Amino acid sequence: MRFIRNLLATLVIAVILAIGLSLALITMKTYDMQINYVDIIEKYSKKYNSDPLMIASIVKVESGFDPGATSPMNAKGLMQILPDTGEWIAEKLEEDYHDEKLYDPDYNIHLGAYYYEYLYEHFGDVEIALAAYNGGMGNVEEWLKDPQISYHGDKLDNIPFGETKNYVEKVMNTYETYKLFYKRGIPNQKAFDNPITLIWDNYVTFVKDIWEKF
Repeated sequence: MRFIRNLLATLVIAVILAIGLSLALITMKTYDMQINYVDIIEKYSKKYNSDPLMIASIVKVESGFDPGATSPMNAKGLMQILPDTGEWIAEKLEEDYHDEKLYDPDYNIHLGAYYYEYLYEHFGDVEIALAAYNGGMGNVEEWLKDPQISYHGDKLDNIPFGETKNYVEKVMNTYETYKLFYKRGIPNQKAFDNPITLIWDNYVTFVKDIWEKF
C-alpha cells in the first residue's frame, strides 16, 4: 500500500512539474513571439493580399520591431528598407519619399509589405521572394539561371550568400512558429499589451495539440 501511495505521489509531482515547466516555456515563448504594430501590419497585408503573419515575421527578423533600427548597410526602419529601394517603391506607389520617412512605422510597413508582395508575385515562391528581399532581386534572377544554385530554375537549392540563406531560414522558422501560436490569426494589440489571456490561450492550444497526437 505504501508503495502505491509513493507511486501516486511521484506521479502527481511529475504532472505538476510538467505543467509548471510547459507553462513557463509557453509564457517565455509568447513574450518572445510578441507582435507590435498589429493594426498597421493587418492594414497593409490586407491591402496587398499578403499573409500578415509573414509580414510580422519579416519585421521581427529584420528589426525586432524597432522602428529606429538602422543596419550597417543603411537599411532603415521596421522592415529594413534601403533608401534606394524605398525611393523606387515610393515612386511605384506614387508616394512622397524622404529617407527619414522610413523610420515612420506606417510608411515603412506600407512600403515593405508592397515590396514583399511584388517579389512574391514576380517569383511565385515565398522563399525566393524572401531571398530577393534580403539579397536583391537582380542577384536572385541570376541565381535562378545557375544550375549549381537552382537545379530546375524554379527553386533556390543552394543560396550562395550565407547571410541570405540564414535570413530565409530565420524568417521561415519565425513564420512557422507564429502559425503555431496564432492559428486563428494575429490577436489585436490589446492582447499583446496585456498577454495573460494570450499566454493561457497558447497553453491550451499547446495541450490540445499534445492530446491530439495521442
